[in-house]
Amino acid sequence: MSTTPTGPETPLAPDSLGRLRALGLHPRTEELYRLVLTHGGQPIDRLGEYGGWTLADVRRRVGDLVALRLIRVSAGTVTAEPPELALRELVQAEAARLVEAQTALSEVRMTIPDLIADFRAGQHGNPETGGLETVTRPESIKVMVDLMLRTGGEMVFLRPDQWVGDGARTLDELVVEQLASGRASRALYPVDVLDELPARVRARLEAGEQLRVLPHVDTRLVVFGTDAAVTTEHWGSPRGGRLVVRHRGLVHALRALFEALWDRAVVPPGLGPAAEDDERRQLVALMLQGAIDQQIARATGVSLRTVRRRVAAVLADLGATSRFGAGVEAARRGWL
Repeated sequence: MSTTPTGPETPLAPDSLGRLRALGLHPRTEELYRLVLTHGGQPIDRLGEYGGWTLADVRRRVGDLVALRLIRVSAGTVTAEPPELALRELVQAEAARLVEAQTALSEVRMTIPDLIADFRAGQHGNPETGGLETVTRPESIKVMVDLMLRTGGEMVFLRPDQWVGDGARTLDELVVEQLASGRASRALYPVDVLDELPARVRARLEAGEQLRVLPHVDTRLVVFGTDAAVTTEHWGSPRGGRLVVRHRGLVHALRALFEALWDRAVVPPGLGPAAEDDERRQLVALMLQGAIDQQIARATGVSLRTVRRRVAAVLADLGATSRFGAGVEAARRGWL
């Protein structure tokens, strides 16, 4: 039964509105929706009397609410749909859209290293025939900082004694920042590092860098994705300058050397990721449930940056370009 208004009512307080903004509702449209909920069955031209709207404004906002299937208009009379059904449907649709958007953004994030590599190739000419450059040790710090900021892809390090020396602190802090942004990094150390485990090495490990040890690491080397590498001018000796390599073939050769050494190295007891398999299974399960990064962070008790880094690592490990594809591959491999 229609209720005849006795006069304009006080509009809702501004701080009580805006809670439906995530569904695309302007606060004034939400205010009108709440009036329809409490004053259903009113003609369109009478609704404005409750909130001081013009008839044109009421008609426009009623049209927005009808498009969202929150209300219906019949014979000029406005009635609300049951909110427990109408709003649930909208929330579910929006949640699905956010999951798709998050997946799309993850794919964009995975493409960034390739785009950076293309950019770097354009900056330095043909990467297949690019030259070699020798720089002094002080200059090498600036070069490595520049490469770390301008390149993409995983960084890998041979570090016989690189946790000491000029500029090491700057590089370690920058590596931690890169790890926090989601970039992957691995480092090989001689087993002696376990005797002291300097704070900066531990900081890199805690930030997500993978660490393995060998009885002996011959020389210093860092490879930045597939773009460039920096090593000693004289192999195995810290003396002399540093050799900056941008020739694509030589960069791949140095990367292959690292991978061969990495396969021979071991993870030190107590320094490997705790319960890594369980964490990975939990992460893939949450991804398959459609959880977005914020939800995963709350469920696992880690930071949003850590979640994003772990998602990127899982996608890379599985060779997947989407979360759905990661779930399929994880199931095929028996992770779930």
